[in-house]
Amino acid sequence: MDFYFFGFDISFGSHPDPPGPVRLEDFYDIVHRAGPQEADQSQQSRDDQAANIPETMKHLKFCLEDGAFPMPQDDKPSNPSDGSDGKDPPNAGLGSLWHVKGGSFQFRIACDFAISEGQVQESDILYSGVPGQDKLEPIFAKPMWVTKHINSKLIISVVNQEHGKPVAGFKTSFVIKPVPSALWGSYNQTHDPAHTDDKQAMMEHLLSTADAVRPLAMAVSLHSPDPYLARSPIPDFNITEASKKPVFSTEIGPDGRATAAWLLAPSEPTQTLFSPEAVNQPATLEDRALTWSKTRTSWEQSFNPQLVGDGKASGTGMLGLAAELLGWNKPDPAQREDDKRLKGPRKAWELRGALPHKLVVGNVEADQKTRDGGLEAFYLNLPQFCDAVI
Repeated sequence: MDFYFFGFDISFGSHPDPPGPVRLEDFYDIVHRAGPQEADQSQQSRDDQAANIPETMKHLKFCLEDGAFPMPQDDKPSNPSDGSDGKDPPNAGLGSLWHVKGGSFQFRIACDFAISEGQVQESDILYSGVPGQDKLEPIFAKPMWVTKHINSKLIISVVNQEHGKPVAGFKTSFVIKPVPSALWGSYNQTHDPAHTDDKQAMMEHLLSTADAVRPLAMAVSLHSPDPYLARSPIPDFNITEASKKPVFSTEIGPDGRATAAWLLAPSEPTQTLFSPEAVNQPATLEDRALTWSKTRTSWEQSFNPQLVGDGKASGTGMLGLAAELLGWNKPDPAQREDDKRLKGPRKAWELRGALPHKLVVGNVEADQKTRDGGLEAFYLNLPQFCDAVI
């Protein structure tokens, strides 16, 4: 018995090569996020702000963060079926005008591509850098097989439409966002499934969740400049110059000679009894201490309980008159009957007209030398009296 084995190969062409690095234009198409759909050129009006925006500016996203000022406007939509003459609502997307408040105005410029450096134009020839540039993470592009960091610079110019000059003084900062390392990480051939020879290292890298994202600057935030203060014609007060005084005073004596005298206050006797008023001659410290007791006596003698009265419902005097005219003696319609302030011999709003004994006189101890309370304990200076005209 004879056995015959036949073998043959059929060639369908050469095997395709593994994919190579992408170009920068193709990488931008990967990271680009589509914005709002633009209207047709035939539907755009001549005064539409979106029609005048350069093509390069349409790749940036301007976001108002703070300081919006609501402007009243007619948003009534047109309806030809009922004959209304309403207008289409204004454009609120690309190229729309912002009505903002200058003090709190803040906006950001977001980019699809990460930012490594930011500059803001301050004048025709001067640019200032955005703070925090030295702390930014380096930018890579793994689909481009990039192993060295990429420089991506964003230059911002805020121009005044009236005179065409740059507006300086904007406070800027980077906006950091987490982005996927699969796009913005550094390329390593060992971790590339199409080109690696170490399958184990490649699998460990693909299954690992460490360093899945990287913090990169994806936008720049701008805050309005500080307001300008009006120039004051009043010169600044220099307290150092105003406080300079000579130590000596040169005086010419009767004999025509110049003598130097100290410009110091005259010495005073050592004070052992303290009072809130200044030491004036020729009154002694003991006499000034008696003014407290004189004031206390005047207060007690001038107090008239019949004139002051009481603040109860049936009270007399000034407090009774005030309770009647101001309605203190009438119950509150919103007052609850179980309110604790309604219980007891005296309500919370019924004022007392008695002499404040502890404030004026105080409690004298048994030794007749110490006093608990009184004017000296509650006042820093002697209280002043006045007559009430009724």
